[in-house]
Amino acid sequence: MATPVIHAQDAAAPAEPVELPGTEITGRVFEENTAYAGTYSVIDFDAIELSSIEDVEDLSGAVPGLHVTDTNGRSFGNVYTLRGIGNTPLFGTSGVVFYLDDVPQGDPSSINSSLRDMESIRVYRGPQGHLFGRNSSAGVISMQSRQPGDARDTEVDLTVGEYGTLEYGIFTSAPLKNGMSYTFSLDHAERDGFIYNSTLGRREDERDHTGGRFTFNFEVGDGFDVSLGIAVDEYDDGAQGFVRITDLDPVTFAVSRNGNYYTSTADTQGINTIDRNQQWIKVSKEFDWGKLYSITSRLDWEVSPNVQDLDFGATVLPGMVGTVMQSQDTWTQEIRFEQITDNKLSFNGGLFYLNTEIDGDGERLYPTAGGYVTDTTIHTAEEENIAAFGSFQYDFSEKIELFGGLRWDHTEQSLNRNKTTVIAPFATITDPTTYMSIPAAPIDVSTDF
Repeated sequence: MATPVIHAQDAAAPAEPVELPGTEITGRVFEENTAYAGTYSVIDFDAIELSSIEDVEDLSGAVPGLHVTDTNGRSFGNVYTLRGIGNTPLFGTSGVVFYLDDVPQGDPSSINSSLRDMESIRVYRGPQGHLFGRNSSAGVISMQSRQPGDARDTEVDLTVGEYGTLEYGIFTSAPLKNGMSYTFSLDHAERDGFIYNSTLGRREDERDHTGGRFTFNFEVGDGFDVSLGIAVDEYDDGAQGFVRITDLDPVTFAVSRNGNYYTSTADTQGINTIDRNQQWIKVSKEFDWGKLYSITSRLDWEVSPNVQDLDFGATVLPGMVGTVMQSQDTWTQEIRFEQITDNKLSFNGGLFYLNTEIDGDGERLYPTAGGYVTDTTIHTAEEENIAAFGSFQYDFSEKIELFGGLRWDHTEQSLNRNKTTVIAPFATITDPTTYMSIPAAPIDVSTDF
């Protein structure tokens, strides 16, 4: 009997290790600073370009601890949360406050969501009422736009893409004679919708934005500077892009899961039209002991209208629609001084005034067992705030610093609200892409508070 012979293969000699080239890290994309001005993250111009930060929602992925709940309504209804503190939708007090070139940008729903021509962005975490005029419980996002240099700077950009995407813009800045300078920017962005509405036979969430910004600066002399500015934005959008998770069969009433989130069956075309304009004047005077600032601003914001299909689809009883008309007028005045010194003790402080009025008109149409119900709500919210704030820092040594801050606020708020409920046996649709009308109704219920 033959005995099989098994030959073992000689083990291969180990390969020589390969040494990869070293990588040297010389800096961070997002710089962290802890200084007299507080702890903040700095996103500089290069980081803004690298991360493609074009709107406020993009900051959510760039700043640790910052979360933006985006309703896809150009900040209308958005929730901004920093360190777990934020605002409620639509009427909530600002937990995170936004500043642009030392000018407060309004409430969460009325800020300008477009971040164009930014030089740097600072994100302050935690309460900052001792450093800024407008109080903040969660933090402050302070943005600085590009400023004029020593020579004329002009940039033109154009982007064309799928879904009818067309974006173009121009930015220019230049020094002028006698200590004057300016910056000007104008941009436009539009695209078709991503969501196809099979009921209306069209894409429903198109976007269209045109915005411009102009700043004029001049040096009066002897450390006295003045800056005037205006920013105008117009948004003419379609639906906010809400899609039903489930579908209802109008014949069998069977409920099934919607497997295509890019298809809608809404029987009303959504609309989101927003006009925003802001004007400001900034005056500064430098002294031997420091610098004094006066910043006056006015914000005029309006959504007219915001229309949404409330059931996100065609149902047995069509015509569930919500319409919101809302405007906001805000004035602010901030006077702030900052010490410029090499002493161990440094301080700053100031006074702040805010006056804002919000007027709204909302209507909801929906079916019930007794017929169609129309809820109409008219409200006016007013707020007046006066504040004083200040902070100091004392350097005992290179490693030991004492920092303190103080703030006083006096706020008066009022809310007048009237709600009327009308019940009708049926509803008639005058225009399925805009509004619904209701015939004379037998029941009328009103409440005031």
